[in-house]
Amino acid sequence: MSRDFGANLRYQRNQRRMTQAEFAAYLEVSLSAYRMYERGEREPTFDILCKIANMLGMRVDDLVKRPVTDEDALDHTHRELLRLYDNAYPEIIQQLTMEVLLMHQRVHTVEEEPQDDL
Repeated sequence: MSRDFGANLRYQRNQRRMTQAEFAAYLEVSLSAYRMYERGEREPTFDILCKIANMLGMRVDDLVKRPVTDEDALDHTHRELLRLYDNAYPEIIQQLTMEVLLMHQRVHTVEEEPQDDL
């Protein structure tokens, strides 16, 4: 594994404003093992590496082969926003549909109420 892996891991963790302890807990590894990953003193297993890449929204080869740039972080943010939008879209449509139906009912209820003649 390249020596860039630890720097990439640290960079990505910092971009997400996560502590080493939080990241280690997500990976289900000890804090000392995680710190060794970032320092390049230990290599994660393939399963842990896949978990890291999945969490970061990156390909494993991008994480281990080259330094990660700010542009990569922006690409990840863009992908994450699209994922959130795609996941929320059906719920938003359903909620808006219900609100429109309720407004439609209110309008028709007001129109049907008898007017008092003065």
